[in-house]
Amino acid sequence: MMKVSVIIPTYNRPGYLAQAVHSVLQQTHPVFEVLIVDDGSAVIHRARIDALQELDDRISVFHFPENNGVSAARNYGLEKSGGDYILFLDDDDLLHPRMVESNLVFFAADNKAGVVSSGYDIFLDTNSPNENWSNEHQQAKSPEKTLLSWDYGDTSLLTKKPFSALLRKSLQVSACLVRRQAIGPARFPEDLTRGEEHFFWLTLAKSGCSFRINHAQLSYYRLHRFNSLSSPGWRKAALESRLKLLHAGMVTELEDLLAVHLKIAQMQLQFDQMQSLNHLFLAFRILISIPMIPSWPFLLKSIPVKFRDRWRNRNMNKALRSLFSGDSHGKMQ
Repeated sequence: MMKVSVIIPTYNRPGYLAQAVHSVLQQTHPVFEVLIVDDGSAVIHRARIDALQELDDRISVFHFPENNGVSAARNYGLEKSGGDYILFLDDDDLLHPRMVESNLVFFAADNKAGVVSSGYDIFLDTNSPNENWSNEHQQAKSPEKTLLSWDYGDTSLLTKKPFSALLRKSLQVSACLVRRQAIGPARFPEDLTRGEEHFFWLTLAKSGCSFRINHAQLSYYRLHRFNSLSSPGWRKAALESRLKLLHAGMVTELEDLLAVHLKIAQMQLQFDQMQSLNHLFLAFRILISIPMIPSWPFLLKSIPVKFRDRWRNRNMNKALRSLFSGDSHGKMQ
């Protein structure tokens, strides 16, 4: 039996959490355990979170006395888990009933696979994360409206150069199943409040982990007014994650350095124009360097792909602007 541990960090949204847990319990391949790590939720929510343990003997709840961040919660759950495969499920996301079963097929067929990522649907939810959703409900809530069905698409670069591929196109954490052996000493960076998943995947890629893509749509990513994108500081936090890649010395190939400097230059426009120009200058120096000349056709080929992705995401971006307009940054209580 392939044992799967599901780790769910949660903070102040027991209504969403209950739905996520039910989507795990409905898996066609039964999971080994469900570890809920409460990252310092308000006292008024703890009884509802604890009550989830009554649903199944496989469910355990751990409480942090204060909010330490999603990375600390995931890392703690990883230390407490005993499965051979790990699924880091966000408390506001949902799983298709066949998610675990379908992804395990890839591991069974390829013992070198370290991470298997499926496709996922992005849906909009305008309900409160603390709605009165009973633990007795037998079905996880269906998505209210699907905005985009996301799939990794072309996997050729991911197979040949996983670090370079993931630097440009990351994975959604709740859509991934990870072999414990592939994780090794790697952990989510607790000094980042955004981009921590991206940094984690890049750390695994740097260590030689192999990534596989399951093109089936097997999880659901919920957009709501308390997503991390609703925080006024998310852009600054996203910039910090890119800078950390440079400071940690993880980016070594010229094409990757070019991509990172260009992204940082774009992000810095809102915070420090001199730094933006500096990173733009560094990117230009890389671009005109002799070793980069053979890569120019690849770079030109990637431009239409970026425009295509922006076009595909237009509905989601429109929904985000509508969702987060006005007084949308209220703190969950």
